[in-house]
Amino acid sequence: MGHKATFYLECIKYAWHDSIDGANAAAPIPGAVIFYLAYFAWTGKKLSAPDTLPGIIELAAACLGAAWIMIFIIRLFLAPAHLYEKSKNRIEELEIALSKRTDKRRIRDSLSGFLMEGKKLMVSCNDETQPPPFQETDLWQKEIEEFLNDNLEPSFVARFCNPAGLPMAANSIASIQHRNLWAGIHFRLARLSQFLEEYAD
Repeated sequence: MGHKATFYLECIKYAWHDSIDGANAAAPIPGAVIFYLAYFAWTGKKLSAPDTLPGIIELAAACLGAAWIMIFIIRLFLAPAHLYEKSKNRIEELEIALSKRTDKRRIRDSLSGFLMEGKKLMVSCNDETQPPPFQETDLWQKEIEEFLNDNLEPSFVARFCNPAGLPMAANSIASIQHRNLWAGIHFRLARLSQFLEEYAD
């Protein structure tokens, strides 16, 4: 089915939807007026009120039909604007969903990069022949905290700096400075891994 045919079909479906209920509600007044005017235009005669039950039923059905035609035509006229607004809203919803998905991917990529940098720092901590990488670790931690605060929320910064609830890790590093710095990097890497899981698709 072509796009035009699909569009026309959607317009007809919109015009049909609720038109009968609307006709039932509108039949007593506008339906009667429309039927009276149509009868007068077609026959040139004024419509007299029926005095029999079958006549009353026929008049009520005619008014109902006139009201339905009126409502159907009005809704058919309004259908393109309704479908346009519906499509516009759907496009906006998809754009928002795509934007969120893109943001999540960017956040995951950044967190993965921080993880790799942290693992390199841990390797440096294992080398006791060299001074502990305090300065590099401070810069790494500060960069992550700024990223979390700007792209997520302050609560992530608090979690990143708090080892509560994380398993303790043992190591064989003899130097206290190297060992303590290694432990601080280790639990922060565990937090970053948690954040990655939370932002998985």
